[in-house]
Parts: sequence; structure tokens; C-alpha cells
Amino acid sequence: MTMMTQQYKEIEVVLEQDYDTGSPRTWYTLGTFVAFHKRENHGDTDHGYRSDDYESWDDLLSSLEKEHGPLIYHNVYMYSHSGSTVSTTPFSCTWDSGQLGIIFVSRKQVREEYGWPRITKTREEQILNYLDGEIRTYDQWLQGDVWSYNIEALDASCSEFYGAAAAMGEARDIIDGHLS
Repeated sequence: MTMMTQQYKEIEVVLEQDYDTGSPRTWYTLGTFVAFHKRENHGDTDHGYRSDDYESWDDLLSSLEKEHGPLIYHNVYMYSHSGSTVSTTPFSCTWDSGQLGIIFVSRKQVREEYGWPRITKTREEQILNYLDGEIRTYDQWLQGDVWSYNIEALDASCSEFYGAAAAMGEARDIIDGHLS
């Protein structure tokens, strides 16, 4: 278990990796993450799609569009070598990486979710950035970049921060609030 200690305004903060947190794909998410891997389970578990039903990623995408209508989506790629990482952009190593899946949302769902009568190019980019953020958060979880903090002097602790900087930022806010 990785642990680090930092001082802030002369108060010790202990940051620890938080291994007890579940996949962020169990939260409310805008996108549906369909992933297929022979040896590992990734993505959403309740989408109902099976890799055996499709000849290719294009075949899956075509099927998704027939079922859900026009989509906003990213391909999702995975690099796996002594651990795994995922991204919406391909990795340079073609030997240990490749497409893992697709994260998508229907345009109809976006209009309903946001109350937008139409989706402009700017709004589409906003949704693409949001979907990319869902994959970045999943990647942090996958890599163990989830943290907790403990401020023993204030009897304060909290967990499930994505990134050590986020945990330390919250700890600083607690200390500042206590000292003001």
C-alpha cells in the first residue's frame, strides 16, 4: 500500500492509496462503455452486448446506431503490459495495445439530459470531452490512483479521491476551515 505524508500549515496529512473503492462505472454515467477483452472485465457490466455477436468494431458501432440512433462516441483503447491503462486515443505500441471498446451516448439522450433542442458542434465537443473524462476517471481507478487522507490532529479523514492532488486539496480545505 502506498502511503505518503505531507505537512500543511504545520499539520501532518497522511495520504494512502484507497483500494476499497469500486469501479466508477457503477456511478451515474452519461456514456455507456462497451468493452470486450479476452482475459479481463472492463467497462459497464449491464449493457447486454457480447463480443461474439459482432465481426468488428465497425459492426458493433453500426448495431449501436441502429438501436440508439445517431451517437456521440469515442473509441476506447487499452495498453496492457505489467498493468493496464485506457484512453480515448490510441497508444503507440501496437504489440501490447489495441481497441478495447466504445463509449457512447445517443444524441437523443443528450438532448433530453441537457434540454438542448439541437446539438451544435460546440455542444458535441463538450459531450466528447465529458465522455473522455469518464474514461480518464476509469483509468485512474484501473491504475490505483484513488486516495484517502487522514489528518490525525483534527480527527478528520475521507476517501475515494481520484488523484493524490485531489485528496490533498480537500485536506488543505479542512485544515484551512479548522484554522479560520
